[in-house]
This record gives sequence, C-alpha cells and structure tokens, in this order.
Amino acid sequence: MWDFGTIEEWEKAKERITASWMKILGKGPEQRNVTGLKTLSSENIDNCVRDKIQYDVYPGCTVEAYLIRPAKLTGRHPGIVCLHQNTDYTIDETAGISGSPDLDMGLRLAKRGFITINPRCFLWSPEEQIWAKAVARLKQDFPAWTGLGKMLWDAQCAVDVLCSLPYLENGLIGAIGHSLGGKEAFYLTAFDPRVKAAVCSEMGIGLDMSNWDAEHYLGAAVHERGFPSSHHEVLALIAPKPFLLIGGDNADGKLSDELYIRQVKPLYRLYGAENKIIFFNHHQQHTFPKVAQDAAYAWFEDWL
Repeated sequence: MWDFGTIEEWEKAKERITASWMKILGKGPEQRNVTGLKTLSSENIDNCVRDKIQYDVYPGCTVEAYLIRPAKLTGRHPGIVCLHQNTDYTIDETAGISGSPDLDMGLRLAKRGFITINPRCFLWSPEEQIWAKAVARLKQDFPAWTGLGKMLWDAQCAVDVLCSLPYLENGLIGAIGHSLGGKEAFYLTAFDPRVKAAVCSEMGIGLDMSNWDAEHYLGAAVHERGFPSSHHEVLALIAPKPFLLIGGDNADGKLSDELYIRQVKPLYRLYGAENKIIFFNHHQQHTFPKVAQDAAYAWFEDWL
C-alpha cells in the first residue's frame, strides 16, 4: 500500500493526505499564537528544576503545564512533549508529583538531560472538570472542530513554548505518551514537522483498536460509510522520523505490527530508514513497565 516508487511520488501523495486529514480534524482558531506565558511555581527536585507554567493557546483558553529541565544546563538540550494518560492526576503524573511512578516520563527524561513540557489535556481544563462539558464547550466555540483537532492544537502550542526557550537544541524535539497521551503524540508527530521522533505506548493504532470514535477524539464519523482515511495514512505521514510503537497485547499487539508497522516499512525503506520504525511488545497489558520505559528513553537518546 505504501510501496511508492520514488520519494517524489510519495511527497505529492503526502500533500493530499495531509489536507484530507486536516479537514477531518476540523477547523479551530485562524492562527496559533501562544500568549501570556508565566511561571506559577518553581522547585528543585532530583537535580532538575520543575516549573509550573501557564499560557493561553487562544483568547479565553488557558493551559497549565510543567516545564522540567536539568538544574545544570550545559549548552542546549533536546526537548520532549510528554502527554499524560487518562488519569485525574493529569500533568502531576508525568511530572513525577503523584500517580503511577511508571509514568513520570517528564521528570525521568529531564533527569536524562532533556527539556520536557507536560501540558494538561483540555478535557481536564481548570474550567471544565467533566469531559462531556469540556467537549460541549469546545463545540460551542468551534462547532467544526474535533476533540482530537483541539488536542493537536494544544500539543503544537506546547512545541511553540519549547521553541521559545533559549536552552533548547534547535531541531531536536520529540513526543511521547501512553494511552490518551500516545494518541496525542501520534498526531503531533504526524502533523508537526518540528517533532523529529516519537514514542507511543498502548494507544491502539488502528481506528478499530481503541475508542477513536469517542466524541473527544474523532467522533462517530469514523463509522460512517466512506470515511475517507485510515491510520495507515497518519502513520505514513510520520516517515522517515524515528517512531517507536509500544504495545502490551491490549490496545496494541500483534495486529498493530502486522497491519500497520510492517505495512509502512516500505515507505521508510524508500528513505533508507527502515530501522527507524519499530514495534516493541512487552506483553504486560495496558501498562508502561520498566522494560518499556527503558526502550522509550533509549529511543530518544539514540535519535535526538
């Protein structure tokens, strides 16, 4: 399916596929412009500085995030957007404050020398604590915007914040997430050229492998006859960036590899980058165990 003859042929198809998916994700604000960035609190932990920050992603919409960096900066450092799973701990979990210690990826990566930003998903915004209300408010403000389109926008705003930092290594930004966060990292990497590598854990890569039809993602349109696209296309848009899909035989497993990773490998091969797309299965269900953590963090150390 993705065995194009030349890179030029693929690049032409890529423009069409990108336009098609942006139409599916829907229309939000006219122009992305992060404003009002400020630090709410700051603390030192494990030889890192953990700042809680706040910024507006468009007028009337504020996002909170943790920005974590090594306490001693030596030149410029790569940056990573760390996207939290479906948990009421939200950004406190990825920042290593509360929640599962297996998912404190933002703090762990900072301890390894990365600059990490950990933004809160809009479903847990300060104004709306209930998902249905958050989605309803989104639809009221932007009727043609999907929940996943909003998540992509917010993730790109997090990249904007990273790019504004004087100690970020230019051109070296990654994205990582588990479950809900994996879905967000998947789309961010596909649609933002500034993101150069990604790790997605147990997101359910196929449209029929997880709840992509939920109103806070793509909605029921994915079941309509003639829905114009598949996640083979989104995955293909990532090529030739380093992409590690982690599964546990729950949301992602054997079929994720056979029907998605292997299908897109010919496109990676066209770029001479076949080793940059890998599926790793830890067989421990919908978790992010140490063996997966080690693989994920080594992936960024290898490619960023």
